[in-house]
Amino acid sequence: MSSRCLHILVLFLLVSLSVSAQQWYTNIDVRQPAPKPLPAGVSNLLLVNNTVEQPLDFAHVTKLSLDKEEERQIELDLSQAPFYCLIGATEVLDESGELESVSMIDRSVNTTAQFFTRHLLSAQKADSLMNFYQADAILALNQLTTYDILEVFLTDAGDYYASLLVYQNSAWSYHYPASSKRTTTMQRTDTLLWEGRGWTYEAAVGKLPERREAILDMSRWVGEQIAQQMLPSWETQTRYFYEDKNEDVKAGLEAFRHYRLAEAIDCWTKAYNTVGEKTKTRRTRAYAAANLSNIYEIQGDKAAALLWAQRSAEQFGAINSPDDQQQYVNMQYRISTLR
Repeated sequence: MSSRCLHILVLFLLVSLSVSAQQWYTNIDVRQPAPKPLPAGVSNLLLVNNTVEQPLDFAHVTKLSLDKEEERQIELDLSQAPFYCLIGATEVLDESGELESVSMIDRSVNTTAQFFTRHLLSAQKADSLMNFYQADAILALNQLTTYDILEVFLTDAGDYYASLLVYQNSAWSYHYPASSKRTTTMQRTDTLLWEGRGWTYEAAVGKLPERREAILDMSRWVGEQIAQQMLPSWETQTRYFYEDKNEDVKAGLEAFRHYRLAEAIDCWTKAYNTVGEKTKTRRTRAYAAANLSNIYEIQGDKAAALLWAQRSAEQFGAINSPDDQQQYVNMQYRISTLR
């Protein structure tokens, strides 16, 4: 499994926070957990088309309000929409580097021919597919339903307004073996709107995308959104590093400036392990622990980041001075963001 290289803006600005404490700040990319993460232990994922084609004449409406009002159903072939949806999800998951392998069955394995009834993969079918494709889990697209309305009317200003409104409902399920809960389901509804105006009917409608192509593009986008929900994201945030007269704290900062993270960890761990209960020693330990919390967060280890933040708060809390008590409050807030 590959990992994302974190880029740090090594531009440190000195900020005086108290008589005894100075901090440097830098911007880092922080890994945020996925809203709907992949099941634990999944390294090889198989995406399966388990849909039935939408009927040609279902839910495709054209409304015209020109010389007279007219509404009619049209036929539209969306047989490729599930493929576009799955390929969108597959590419995002594959390019993320979070999985060892991502494969896809693009032809539907659903043999029911019942579009309006959702059928999940049976446990036997899911196991068979996982065994054949050597997958740890399956993400199945079980139903993809599109509702689209093309509307054109003459405005009070005398020009034409055209719009294409598309709703798309997608239903998905996870399937995995050796688990007390073999299947979990999820679904989402997405809406996209295209608009165009012109002094003629043709000019207004001409500003809209071709109807079928727009829906296929939307299907791909829906798949991409599903995949993004399953992956961690990256957010640029500001983090503060403490400076101290202690030689190990200073050496750690110098190493960090040059992105020598392992060396910085060694220096700050040594500083934290300074023996003693004096105020000066506690403050040094608090600074070192806070710096270690930041650096472990940079490396994506939130458990270690939380542990060192708690250790820093413990040291600050034991010092009876207004400045250190304020640092204790700050560290408590940081702890809450890491939980």
